[in-house]
Amino acid sequence: MGTLFTVKCEKCGCCRELFAGGGRNDCIPLKFMKELPENEQKALDKAITDGAKQISINRIISVCGCGEIYARPLVKYILNGKEYELSGNCPKCSSKKSRTAENNEYCPECKNRITIKKSGLWD
Repeated sequence: MGTLFTVKCEKCGCCRELFAGGGRNDCIPLKFMKELPENEQKALDKAITDGAKQISINRIISVCGCGEIYARPLVKYILNGKEYELSGNCPKCSSKKSRTAENNEYCPECKNRITIKKSGLWD
């Protein structure tokens, strides 16, 4: 079960609902793959074919260098005793450079401080 977060700017009214964590369908990696860039989809498909173990699927509320706030898909798995990690790109600029969001981030629209609050659960 995942957590729903509401990102809201009181100044400009920008509001987003972001789904973090994982849901029931995420137990099936092939259904989750579409959230990853094509090259990462291929890497995960090959890893599964090659016998990857302990596949963990998650979404992390993240902030890109461009200022975009989004739920970054993140997959971790073990293959031949080595841990691997795949993640999604920023939906605005396609960058892989992001960090985990904190509660004192800036609005991607007007650059004012925003709030990020847990607002529910999803599955």
